[in-house]
Amino acid sequence: MVRISTIITAAAVAFNYVEAAPATYWGKAGLEGGIRGELSKRAVVVSTIADGTRAGTGNVPIRQDFNEFIKDSTALNLYLLALSRMMARSQDDPTSHYQVAGIHGRPYIAWDGVSGGNNNRGYCTHADILFLSWHRPYLALYESLLHAEVQKIAQEFTPGSADSTKHLASAANWRMPYWDWATSVTIPALIGNTPKVTVQDPTKGSTQIDNPLYAYKYHFSSSSKQQQEFPNAPFDSNAQTSRLEINQLNGKLANIGTNIKNRVYNLLTAYTDFATFSNKGTTTAVNGQLDSLESVHDVIHATVGGSQGEMGYVDYAAHDPLFFLHHTNIDRLFAIWQVVHSNSSKSYLTSTDRYTNNYGTYALRGGIVENSQTGLAPFRKTSSAYYTSDDVKSTKSFGYVYPETVDWDKPADNFVAWVIAQVNNKYGSGAPAGILTSVSSATNSMSSTTTSRTTTTTTTTTRPPTTTTTTTRPPTTTSSTTTVRTTTTTTTSTRPTAEFPLPTTTVAPTTTQATTASAAPVTTSPPQGDVNGPVRGQRNCQNTPWYLWFWTGLWDCFFQGRNNGGHHKRDIISDVKDVAHEAKTVITDTVDNIGAIIENSIDALPDINDLVKFASSLISGDQYVEYIAQIKADNSALNGTFTVYVFLGDYNFQDAMSWPTEKNLVGQHSAFTNIGGGHHFTGSGSVPLTRAVMNLIVNGKIPNLGRDAVVPYLKDHLRWEVATASGEAVPSKDVQDLKVSIVSSDVRLPCVKGALPAWGNAKTEYGISEGKDGGLCQGQQMV
Repeated sequence: MVRISTIITAAAVAFNYVEAAPATYWGKAGLEGGIRGELSKRAVVVSTIADGTRAGTGNVPIRQDFNEFIKDSTALNLYLLALSRMMARSQDDPTSHYQVAGIHGRPYIAWDGVSGGNNNRGYCTHADILFLSWHRPYLALYESLLHAEVQKIAQEFTPGSADSTKHLASAANWRMPYWDWATSVTIPALIGNTPKVTVQDPTKGSTQIDNPLYAYKYHFSSSSKQQQEFPNAPFDSNAQTSRLEINQLNGKLANIGTNIKNRVYNLLTAYTDFATFSNKGTTTAVNGQLDSLESVHDVIHATVGGSQGEMGYVDYAAHDPLFFLHHTNIDRLFAIWQVVHSNSSKSYLTSTDRYTNNYGTYALRGGIVENSQTGLAPFRKTSSAYYTSDDVKSTKSFGYVYPETVDWDKPADNFVAWVIAQVNNKYGSGAPAGILTSVSSATNSMSSTTTSRTTTTTTTTTRPPTTTTTTTRPPTTTSSTTTVRTTTTTTTSTRPTAEFPLPTTTVAPTTTQATTASAAPVTTSPPQGDVNGPVRGQRNCQNTPWYLWFWTGLWDCFFQGRNNGGHHKRDIISDVKDVAHEAKTVITDTVDNIGAIIENSIDALPDINDLVKFASSLISGDQYVEYIAQIKADNSALNGTFTVYVFLGDYNFQDAMSWPTEKNLVGQHSAFTNIGGGHHFTGSGSVPLTRAVMNLIVNGKIPNLGRDAVVPYLKDHLRWEVATASGEAVPSKDVQDLKVSIVSSDVRLPCVKGALPAWGNAKTEYGISEGKDGGLCQGQQMV
């Protein structure tokens, strides 16, 4: 067996013995880390990375968003060189990209000699209570190997040179980045569209290499070896990892980006039970909550991988280098949720829990009872013991935090509220709660000095439109009359100025940010980067999306917006075009196509002027109604990854290949499985509908958000379809255990940045789903 440590000093890369770091709150930093002897002889131990928790202050390096990370050309250069070297190692080397990726699934062989469970699976714990805690040391192992190589590379530059100085400084606090797909919905060009990159090599100088973020190139010793370890087509003969074509992929991601962002916001704010929040296997449907962070994670996997890419299947996914950027973001969202709900009694596993892993992993027997003390094999904290969930509860146990969880420069009594403010700012700004909070504030500000608001809804009778064509799914022929209830509500509500500061990021000083990157991509088509990222520079009415005006205290902007109305309909549109404008090589048609998909989607919203005009149709007092589609199905119903698409309005039901980019697609739920399907269990997820319903109100199709108006419309116009990863349509009635329900809930708006929306009891709207294939009928339960 081998024993690997995350490096304590740069000299340790030479594989000499190094003592463990000083003790910390979590025990010995390194947890008996250090490299003792040659790598082919001892057990692998994941230990705290260099410069872990610093005594007295709690400062640790920060994992950064990829789009911020790449602005530092030196950190990026180290990343590309280190990843390239890790990928170049023999596929028989347990420290190679191939072997570490193989921990997750194929080739289903013992890593570090650890076995004892189900030999037809990898070690990963999907649809299991350990899903999030298991992946934390997995990422730490991968990062530790990169970190070791980063230290070595930094030392290879000529001592005393400018290159040496800046690379050593950068290496001291180096951590791998994450891809925040909930705010940067498309694949950054450096990852998805740049096969070659130019790097600054310590010995060769400026040189062009295969981009290790673009693909991993397999180097099996023989074709028979590849077929033995990767028995499934097309992976049994692929020369390198693959994904969907970049423009096709980014179009699909752009079409569901807002819905994904809404799901993330709901999960971070409304879900308080770790078992429900964390994974799709222990869902209990508490108050109608059927989503999970794992279910959102599944949609990204299924979309990126398609039918031919590794990311689309559990057993091959980790071989795609994008996997680790994706999962680092999952770990980040987990860390944020831990802070937001740190006062909840159900915010984490306990030693007395009794969850059953029915199918086991490569290391765990099926039927094992799991709790916070269950070993997270194959990740050893000593040569004779594995890490447990208790060991990895804090990211600081592995020497890192995220921008939203930096705690050492904040008052302890305000830290949770500060993190909630970051969630509201980053994810809530595009969610109904955030948008309607801004609308409410604008309405109050523009009404009277007493800030009293009268909400009046006019009684009307409307008939939903019907359309029948040869290519679109016609609405049901059942005639329905929408009766709108008249209400008059007078409230006095003052929205106080937010009391918590804007997000700040503490980054250890390393190198000067690049203007001309030393790790320059060789671009073959335009960057597809951040399309909904943070506002650059000082915030004002012009550079801040209107959704953020309330959260950032820009009250005067509401008046300016009313008079001028010069903002884009979607804040991500402006960023798409910023990327195009700033890029040196631009094919504007591609960017415009993505922008058009976003602009024309069913959940696109108008500018502040129009929404303020519809305030009385959207909000009643300080509340509004949320609508969510809940979906469950046998995860292996179709013997492989499949997706349930939810539409509101017409779509081309005859062409399943078009469904991911249909303008009336609201969102999707994906069942992410092994090739062949794997084990049978019920997986679930959600598709928020409220933004799409708000779009209907603005476009005059329904009068307000009230149930009397919305439920009949959804009954006639809400549909779902099922397709395999290859785009083959499958009738809903043929999908084992498929059930779709719609729930509504009254939600109270937050009044300050550090507060959360308050969700009322969920109500199942049987009238929408019953009578449709897979729809929940009166009296049935989802779980």
